[in-house]
Amino acid sequence: MKSKGIALILTLSILTGLIALALGIATLLVREIKLSQEIANSVLAYGAADTGIERFMYGLNKESLNPTNCCCAGAGCAAEKTVDCYPTTELSNGASYKVCTKKTAPPVEIKSTGTYKGTNRSVQISY
Repeated sequence: MKSKGIALILTLSILTGLIALALGIATLLVREIKLSQEIANSVLAYGAADTGIERFMYGLNKESLNPTNCCCAGAGCAAEKTVDCYPTTELSNGASYKVCTKKTAPPVEIKSTGTYKGTNRSVQISY
């Protein structure tokens, strides 16, 4: 007579195990979905950085480029200017890029940083 409640206990044990398994799988899926979104944001940020390099190189040949935000070495910009920064440019997909050039001896270094939804990626070239 003591084995009458065993079916209920066994059923509850199995359901508890299944619920724990479902919660574990759901947690993994949510983490993977977030990771795939971060990868997509990273790709768009990299594309913006690459666009910045391409447009800057095009502008060297076709337009006069004037930096509007100069960054300087040393505190208070007392030292010789070594980096020119150009205005941040917004793209149609919501990403943006900012290009800076380092004015040391040749080769000149150009760095473009792309941003999309808080994700930053940079591309740097020398010429």
